[in-house]
Amino acid sequence: MNNFSQEFCLFDSSGDAKAIVAPCIFHATVDGNTVINGPAGAFQATEQSLLALEQTLRQAGALVPGSPGEVQAVYELLQNSATSRTTSFFLCKAKKCADLLSDVRAITNSKVLIIGCGGIGSSIAVLLAGSGVGHLTLVDADIIEHSNLNRQLFWRKKDVGKTKVSTLQREIHDRFDNINIQAIEKEVSYEEIIKLARSDNFSAIAITADNPPTLVSRAGELSAALGIPVVSGGYLHSKCVANFFSGREQQHIDDTLDHNPQWKRLPHSIMPSFGPVNFNIAALLASGVITSIASALFGTQCSHYIEWDAVQLPLGYVTRPFDENEDVV
Repeated sequence: MNNFSQEFCLFDSSGDAKAIVAPCIFHATVDGNTVINGPAGAFQATEQSLLALEQTLRQAGALVPGSPGEVQAVYELLQNSATSRTTSFFLCKAKKCADLLSDVRAITNSKVLIIGCGGIGSSIAVLLAGSGVGHLTLVDADIIEHSNLNRQLFWRKKDVGKTKVSTLQREIHDRFDNINIQAIEKEVSYEEIIKLARSDNFSAIAITADNPPTLVSRAGELSAALGIPVVSGGYLHSKCVANFFSGREQQHIDDTLDHNPQWKRLPHSIMPSFGPVNFNIAALLASGVITSIASALFGTQCSHYIEWDAVQLPLGYVTRPFDENEDVV
């Protein structure tokens, strides 16, 4: 018998663990038989037996096989408060324990470069740190202002006047253990990003800086040049965009850019920045970074983008009125 609890584990006849049971399942009894609601849906057992229960768990996508050692390693991730919830989420997608463990190692060993640590970039950094990314390089020249406090929620009033990257570094270290952070307090050009990226083995880059203003638009070019995933995002007026470049495809570079008007800001311009929109974009981009790293679970990611108007529902969202008789989950 293995030296860990039987909770969430399925054992073979000799007492060796052979699979993890997804800990997020629900179960019920209908007409005398067990019903399992798992990642693949709800399925009812044909009879009340261990064999029928195992088959139903497989149908519901709630059984992830592995060797005894792999099952124990996943079980230990589930028992660790720092990794339990992310591991449970990954188990919703995993087909075998080995894939999950491979991706957890890849995320832990990953290095992500974040250019711009304002409303979007700071949230990306915290989300990636919470997901287990082991190394972050934060780049931003800005200092914290009073106007940041209502939409960049990791700063405090006492932080006004401090640099964003040093304060973000403090906030991440206050929340998470075993993470390496490099803070670079400067504005960087496209050429400097190339040089910085080539000096280290980055797994992905996130660009949200608005200075220089062409950085976000050159994310695809950067991804193609470096051969690594690059995500970028932001908004113009209320129009939002989240870009995902795989680094495996040759990006088409728009050669008409030089013919566009050379837009200039007003002398005292106030650029729109709305907290809920910042978090919306940051969540999409952070998810894009994690899924590009966790390729065993999420497969090969293709380049794509999402755009929407923040004053309307994001594209792809479907709404319908609630039926007064239906249950609300």
